[in-house]
Amino acid sequence: MSLGYQKLSLVLFFLAATSCQSFNSKTISAGNSRSAPTPGATAAPSPSINQVEFPPEMQKETSLENLRVQNPEAPKIGLILGPGGLRAYAHVGVLQEFAQQGVPIQAILGLEMGALVGGIFSSKAQPFDVEWQMSKLKEENFFKKSFIGQHVQDVTALQKFMDEYFSGLKFEDSKISFSCPSYQLNKRQTVMINKGSLSAGIPFCLASNPLFKPHQNSVAALQALNSSVQYLRSRQVQMIFYVSLLDDKPGSFVSPLDGPSNLMWNFVSQSLENQYASAHQVIRVPMTGFELTDFDKRNQMIQKGREAAKVFLLELKKQWEFK
Repeated sequence: MSLGYQKLSLVLFFLAATSCQSFNSKTISAGNSRSAPTPGATAAPSPSINQVEFPPEMQKETSLENLRVQNPEAPKIGLILGPGGLRAYAHVGVLQEFAQQGVPIQAILGLEMGALVGGIFSSKAQPFDVEWQMSKLKEENFFKKSFIGQHVQDVTALQKFMDEYFSGLKFEDSKISFSCPSYQLNKRQTVMINKGSLSAGIPFCLASNPLFKPHQNSVAALQALNSSVQYLRSRQVQMIFYVSLLDDKPGSFVSPLDGPSNLMWNFVSQSLENQYASAHQVIRVPMTGFELTDFDKRNQMIQKGREAAKVFLLELKKQWEFK
């Protein structure tokens, strides 16, 4: 990874940091082409997120068929899967534990690599299929190595996998309502990707150092927690849980030698922590000892996610009855 690109990443980060406090809640439709997304036809310029009118088909949400809420007063649950590079494998374990404990999820929103895990899970609502699909990915899907170290690459390294798995599926087809935020560099605004092709739309939400370069002038909206919570509330989600993978401090998120990336991710971690109050509760997955590029530790990360979610859900089920 070149020093020039590292510096550029930090500049992009500070631009994104200022945008997250003034979220532009336009809905985005990602078509089958690889062209940059354009605002949906019904979105007005710079509206308040609570005033956005979403198409009727986007308001339909389906829980897993094999999970039934015993208490009819139990709230609709939404999960926000936080950023963290390949630490996102821990999200797989969190989703599996929700299914194991019989707690239904009505909406999922993914930040950065949380968008890939969330998209796979939401599309078919099969909690153990997501682990199988993520296990198919190889190290070269995320970064390249050479004698001078790791190289940030284009999101298209994942494109073949996404094209095959989603195979024509749209955000609107997802069994569980799914969306992900992206930051448009040229317009300096955060947008919500929630319509059109999953395989074309998700890359706009993934791009971030140390894994991926900007994708068609867009990067992951790493810090968009407040606006993500507002978005889910606008869709009648009543209880929103944020899954955090960045709570280990101090520590090296990437590599001890990659100072700029570590600085960026420490700022991201602090910014997200300052927004925790907007969610109802935070599921903190302890990830100390796992770098954002620890591909070989993905199975351990999945287990960490399951353990953290199990503790969290034991407390949740004391308040609401699930069978």
